[in-house]
Amino acid sequence: MKKIGILIAELTDFNIEFNAVIMNSFLLYDLIEKIEGFEPLMIIVDENNKSTNNKKINYYNKNYNYINYNCEDIENNRFDILLQTSYIIGYQDVIVLKTIIPNI
Repeated sequence: MKKIGILIAELTDFNIEFNAVIMNSFLLYDLIEKIEGFEPLMIIVDENNKSTNNKKINYYNKNYNYINYNCEDIENNRFDILLQTSYIIGYQDVIVLKTIIPNI
């Protein structure tokens, strides 16, 4: 099964409901989840980026799995694809990710 990470900015009560990019990220998760052989996981960039051990976000009465954006969680999940939807990572982070997961 291929793991697809969907990278989004930190969620707040305001942007989870009113930010179209965030909303579309959840719709993308739903779509990927329905495709056989693919497993989506939200990756949330927040202030502390501490390990989360795959927590859940409840959004419109559905639970979505997520982790925080940090090297430990990224490495543990071994993503095949990383989609940058509402947050764009810097060049140095791309270098680190390619070192941790060469085929990402």
